Amino acid sequence: MSVEDISSRQHPVLTEKELKKLEDEEPANEFKRKKLELDAQKNWDKFYKRNKDNFFKDRHWSREDLVLLCPHIDLKKRLIYLEAGCGVGNMLFPLIEYFPWWYFYGFDFSTNAIRLLNQRAATMRVPLSVCVADLCDTQHFPLPLLSPVESSDGNVAVLSSPLCCQVSSDIVNPDLAERIVSDQERSSFSNHDLEHPTSSDTQIPDSMCTKLIGFAAADLTTLIFVLSSIHPEKQAIAIRNLTKLVKKGGTVIVRDYGINDYAMLRFGRGAKLAERFYARQDGTRVFYFRLEELEEIFISEGYRIERSEYLFRKTVNHEKNLCVNRVFVQAVFIKTR
Repeated sequence: MSVEDISSRQHPVLTEKELKKLEDEEPANEFKRKKLELDAQKNWDKFYKRNKDNFFKDRHWSREDLVLLCPHIDLKKRLIYLEAGCGVGNMLFPLIEYFPWWYFYGFDFSTNAIRLLNQRAATMRVPLSVCVADLCDTQHFPLPLLSPVESSDGNVAVLSSPLCCQVSSDIVNPDLAERIVSDQERSSFSNHDLEHPTSSDTQIPDSMCTKLIGFAAADLTTLIFVLSSIHPEKQAIAIRNLTKLVKKGGTVIVRDYGINDYAMLRFGRGAKLAERFYARQDGTRVFYFRLEELEEIFISEGYRIERSEYLFRKTVNHEKNLCVNRVFVQAVFIKTR
């Protein structure tokens, strides 16, 4: 379990013992570093093949966080939402439940993740559009964005460039359809109404099923524990590519791992790939951010900082009688050009 987050602009300070451990870390050799970079996509595919959609829990905290982090956004509008690095949909599915009037798009590095997400979407009969894409691809992103992915019913979804929702209206879950309301009705919602919207208008608009996200179209974009999995030298490329899909005035929310997090101090021999960049045992990688690094990347790509902070969280494991200090970075950026 976790207790309430505490936010700060200052990262936690390590003890002398912890600093000594970091200083004595034995780095990985050059061969291992290069191989992990070459096999990055393969290792995430193996991760999802092994864990299916059982590893991460659905992020039901996402609605409350969006309300808190985005007071400048009218969440009652029919927004275009994009999740970069959507995985198996642990953020997408709760948001579809809370905001069924939005247009939902997502992409991920892993073919297996997208396949699992499509299977769950087909079972739940919810409207969304997802595809496989490499956020660090300097030649193609976001043009093809998709190698055709076979859905659970055997059909192949061929999405147009860069993202096109091709979900047919006849697979929309009726329970969700009943919560689709008109813009005029939604404008009069109170906060309570937003939590439980109702309407006699049960029709999914045609554009829900055909709308292209296009270039510079996303109103709200999230990067949840995505940048940390990318080599530090490619993180700026990732944001430059993502920016092609964000509209001017659009918002990007980032949550990721922060410097001096408990997990950063737990890596063993040969796991260090670069400063604060480590390899897990399964071959996936993780970087631990300073706020200044994150802010610099976004500012250089034409964003202003709306909010930026460290989140400190104590996670308690009662079975092991263990309490650990987790550190995350959280930021909200608005595209200005």
